[in-house]
Amino acid sequence: YTDGQGVKYELSSDNWGNATAKVVSVETSSYPKKIVIPEKVSEIYTVTEIESSVFSTCYELVSVTIPKTMKTIGYNAFNGCNKLYEVYDLREEKKSDNSCLGSYAKDIYETEDKPSKIIEYEGFYFYVNGEEIELLAYNGDDKTITTPESYKGNKYKIANYAFYGSGATNIVISEGATSIGDHAFYHRQS
Repeated sequence: YTDGQGVKYELSSDNWGNATAKVVSVETSSYPKKIVIPEKVSEIYTVTEIESSVFSTCYELVSVTIPKTMKTIGYNAFNGCNKLYEVYDLREEKKSDNSCLGSYAKDIYETEDKPSKIIEYEGFYFYVNGEEIELLAYNGDDKTITTPESYKGNKYKIANYAFYGSGATNIVISEGATSIGDHAFYHRQS
């Protein structure tokens, strides 16, 4: 089963009527910037597991929601998600793992009622926390892009790895950017 975000699940059920799903991959053509893993897929399968390294090539991922039904997150599941600044971790039982889930997060929430600080603006994702404003990622597929002159009238910095994994081959930095983070242009795909 594949959901509308391009996340693929393996569905299974046992003799006792337990229907479960585990996240096994993400379609490479979609690589969503924000992912919400639901509690159930296909109406009856409870999502309980994320396999190892599933999101490790989702370089553009900026926000993820983990449902309360999640029991296991595999080794390095989120390794390399350098822009994963926001995590909604709704699990009832949190245990130490090597998933890299919160490795780069600036905000980890345990409830869904917290407003997102990841804002889409003029084709880019920004992290906005008071006066701290960072351009995280480009949200498009143009080969030539120009960063915004400002974020709603405010200057901003370009985050580490901001264009990592982007397909842009020509990036023009406007005067709205006050600084450029480490590896902002590292490993751009062309």
